[in-house]
Amino acid sequence: MESSELKLTLSCKWYDMIESGTKKEEYREIKDYWVGRICRKQGKRLIKSEITALCDLIKTNPLALLAVIIKGGIIIHTHKTVTFYRGVPYFSDDVKHMTWNIESTGIGIGDESCGAPKEHVFIFTLGERIS
Repeated sequence: MESSELKLTLSCKWYDMIESGTKKEEYREIKDYWVGRICRKQGKRLIKSEITALCDLIKTNPLALLAVIIKGGIIIHTHKTVTFYRGVPYFSDDVKHMTWNIESTGIGIGDESCGAPKEHVFIFTLGERIS
């Protein structure tokens, strides 16, 4: 069974903004890596050709994703929590970290002042802080 926890490394700036409560969303670009980590078909991970096709589709026509969801059975995997690690590219309890509930995961245009690029991204909307 897949983990419902997402682990992400953040630069100090974005970590500190989330910790202070000024940043309430986290963003990830629509790239093969993230499509593969986040999207599922009939509860299973997508194969490489599906990942590439879906990534290209989202980038060129994000609204077409609805048709893919309805006809192709593609879903965005629901992670329940996210643990952010501050400024290092590995996950260790020795590194400053915090865990939040994820209220929702979707695709949209994020807030540029909070690190989102000027394009569609995966958006993780944060709920309550757990630890």
